[in-house]
Amino acid sequence: MRFRTTLLVTLTFNFVILVLDKGTGLILLGILRHVPDKKGILDLITNLPALLMVVANLGLASSQLYFIRRKEVSVRKAGQTTAAVAIVWGLFVVALSFIAIQGWCWLDPKHDLVPLTLILPILLTMPCLLLVSFRNVIQLVVGHVRAYNFVHLVPSVAYLPLFLLFFYVLTDKDPFYAGVYARFLPAVFLVFLVAWLLRHHVPIKPRFDRGFFKTAMSYGWRSNMFALVTFLNHRLDMFVLWVLFVPTAVFGPKGAVAAVGAEVGFYSLAVSLAELIWYFPDAMRDVVFAKVAGLNSAQARAFTPVVCRNSVFISVFCAVFIWFAHDPLLHLYLGEAWETTWAGHVTPAVAILLPGTLFFTGTKVMQYDLAARGHVTTCIYLCLIVLVTMLAGDVLLMPRWGASGAAVASTIAYGLGAISTTIAYKAEARVSLRELLVPRSEDLVHYRDVIRGLRRGKRASSAE
Repeated sequence: MRFRTTLLVTLTFNFVILVLDKGTGLILLGILRHVPDKKGILDLITNLPALLMVVANLGLASSQLYFIRRKEVSVRKAGQTTAAVAIVWGLFVVALSFIAIQGWCWLDPKHDLVPLTLILPILLTMPCLLLVSFRNVIQLVVGHVRAYNFVHLVPSVAYLPLFLLFFYVLTDKDPFYAGVYARFLPAVFLVFLVAWLLRHHVPIKPRFDRGFFKTAMSYGWRSNMFALVTFLNHRLDMFVLWVLFVPTAVFGPKGAVAAVGAEVGFYSLAVSLAELIWYFPDAMRDVVFAKVAGLNSAQARAFTPVVCRNSVFISVFCAVFIWFAHDPLLHLYLGEAWETTWAGHVTPAVAILLPGTLFFTGTKVMQYDLAARGHVTTCIYLCLIVLVTMLAGDVLLMPRWGASGAAVASTIAYGLGAISTTIAYKAEARVSLRELLVPRSEDLVHYRDVIRGLRRGKRASSAE
């Protein structure tokens, strides 16, 4: 499948996912509008499997993509080996996480042990997602673009119906159980789905190949570190916000825990709004990586700046829309609760976060390019600049200013990350800043081709 067609299909699926995820988020926000503390804790819980998966990934998803595209390993061998690793290593990480969480509860007498019916599903979601991630990337390699995107779509489609089922029918309106099982059940379903979709390429039975595993790890550990630090840059501040306020919650007055959860809820909503502008570059992540991995340096130099400058161009319009639309729309949706509970905390954080997320838009594309061409170590250093700066800002600013302090730390970190990445990419690719950031008239050809592709797809659907 041609890149432009692959891109169009991927963008379409990711737009549907975006609408479903944000729509679900708005519905949950409406349900929990008067208990922001529960909304904040729910966001932390539902982000935990993704955090564990990034930690446990070992970079094998990227390694598969990299070495299969370069024809250095067969699809069969790579798929069977990574499946074995996902099962054994994933369950080991689950056991360690279980011990750590329950041990923390034992050490703090104010916390009860987390019930097994809650902790096991949320932890077991991780190895399921790990296996799905390893298998699904193979679909991109063998050209199953629609199936690859469909797998990403399933959790977004299933989450809200399952949440509402557990929240209103199977539990006594417990958002934590509802959120955990709405994540766990789709992950289990996807394990069987991807196995069936790839049945002609990869046998279901795992089989460990030491040679490929060693080769994959030599590349993958750096890729995993890049993915881990990138994820931490985008999500760690929510967990840090909780940790920095824990002393207040444990030793402070009654009700302090709720205040901590509420602060996390405010910041989580602000982050969700600001990161909407990353839809375009995030949707293209695996597609750009797969494309650049198969190009030589000259071809990549011509390809990546086009994607970069158009990502920035689109993101500017998204940022303007988010700023002017978020307050009236959320006021219309949440009513008085928006003004009395949320707006005073969320709107200032959004105002601070938007410039930082906008600065970082082109950075994402440039880092995908560098990683695909083997400069993963450089990407790790660039992401560490962001992480260290953000953590330092969090420690200094969060205890006093809460969500707004976290937003300031993030924007400063993203700004430094954008500057350092641009310098590194320009030195490697020998392109000008203008090529990376300023749209050109010839770029309109790409938009025209996308529109034509949409029209052809619509006509084909009508004919069927």
